[in-house]
Amino acid sequence: MAADVRRGMPDRKLDRETFDQRFKSRFTDPISRNLDDEIDALAAVAWDAYADSRKAPLTRKAGPGFADPSFESAIDWLNARAAIQAARRRHDDASAKPEILLINGSRCVKRFAPTGTAT
Repeated sequence: MAADVRRGMPDRKLDRETFDQRFKSRFTDPISRNLDDEIDALAAVAWDAYADSRKAPLTRKAGPGFADPSFESAIDWLNARAAIQAARRRHDDASAKPEILLINGSRCVKRFAPTGTAT
């Protein structure tokens, strides 16, 4: 029996009704019923952005260090990249004071120096 080979990606675009259902599902608190007109207006704006594939409406030129420095890149992506690069520089800095990052998802985040003092 021959294998059923599939190529490409299926169209994952939502229709307007499904999009509206998913968008409005975030507003389940009964007090939100007082804002149904405003929620409908927000859903219309969000649908317009989705339908026109405006995933990154805020962009700027990528800048030096990219294959195409003039490429318009999403600002939030560029900011996340810069934060990751800064963290890498701190991590790789042999002269920096060593730290341990302790993350407790239910309470708070503290950094500990090897001596055990919290910062």
